[in-house]
Amino acid sequence: MVVEPEDVVSGLESWLESSQAGTPTLVYLAPGRWSGGTSGDDDTGLPPEPAHDDDAASGFRKALRHALKNGIKDRPVVVLTTIASPQQLDFSLRHQHGFDRRIKWPKVDDAVIGSLFLEETGKSLFDASVQSQPNLIGAVVRNECDSWRSRSLLQQALRRRAWREQCPLQLADLLDIAIWGTVEEDAKPQTDTEWRAHAAHEAGHAIVMWLTSRDADAPAYCSVSYRDRYFGVVVPSYESHESLANDMSCADAVHRIRALLAGRAAEYLLLGADRISAGGASQDLKEATRLAGSMFGKWGLSPDSTSPTAVASNLAVIVGEPTQTESAHVEGLVRSFLQDHFLHVLEFLKSHRALLERIVDALVRKGVLFQSDLEALAIEESAPGPKLVAVGGRP
Repeated sequence: MVVEPEDVVSGLESWLESSQAGTPTLVYLAPGRWSGGTSGDDDTGLPPEPAHDDDAASGFRKALRHALKNGIKDRPVVVLTTIASPQQLDFSLRHQHGFDRRIKWPKVDDAVIGSLFLEETGKSLFDASVQSQPNLIGAVVRNECDSWRSRSLLQQALRRRAWREQCPLQLADLLDIAIWGTVEEDAKPQTDTEWRAHAAHEAGHAIVMWLTSRDADAPAYCSVSYRDRYFGVVVPSYESHESLANDMSCADAVHRIRALLAGRAAEYLLLGADRISAGGASQDLKEATRLAGSMFGKWGLSPDSTSPTAVASNLAVIVGEPTQTESAHVEGLVRSFLQDHFLHVLEFLKSHRALLERIVDALVRKGVLFQSDLEALAIEESAPGPKLVAVGGRP
């Protein structure tokens, strides 16, 4: 039984009575304000966002607690919901006779995603060179299709192209449709200046993600596009430590934060302070703030690791809800840390400015650069002789 958000608050008795005694029943409560708790993943040590709650939602929780403890205890009924973090569920529901089991969904490997996508779409429609790269296909699908609907539209568009052109689909066909859009929506028109700004942002991510990573692997691909969700994407190499590791080290966290800050830093370097995108880096900055907050509020790490005393200076972690003093302490560390590493990234990009500009030019011309394209640009930059800078417009 699936209970939608608009029915969750008022429909408890009706769906409970409709489950027949003795009949195994799985009840899925769609996420909504009924759950109480805090919004988002509250593991940063920073103040959580307040819950969106009301009298109807709290009344539903009371009725649900009573039902779980008394009303359905003799029936084969399992109630479940989906949340990003346990903190999104009100504490009164997180106990025995409540939601007393947590099942964490495992990360699915890109190769598995790619293989399933090829099978669902029709493997025979693709060229052999595409079929041999399930990792890359999976990376594209995972990063470009954030819902079942968008994935289905992509598959439909690919089938139509294969039928219309009567030849095997190439990787370019997949990227062309996935990045520039399906029949669902048209990309908003952009000027050459806007395309170059997006390209500068993604090129900054790509260089720092690449040249400061453990394995020094170029990203699997990076692209510029303009959709409602984003201006582009950089996907790390699926063979890199960053993609495969399960246990993040302090160095890994710092590297990830620097890569997140690199888009804004590249815009500042190439465009100037007055021309950086006001909201283009908002998601990057949110993630960098969240990760730095976890480092200093939850994991007991210190911004300074130059001595044993410095490493031991921030070992007291936040337990439970942060106090006002704890929140202020973590916020101060986060702000200073992000500022220092932004400046570090800016200097790093200055030292690799020639390669940065080459990647920007290539992104503006092509729209998408694969790992081999990025590596070729790096080889060209290091080769002796005159440097040829491409002049491009909108892809």
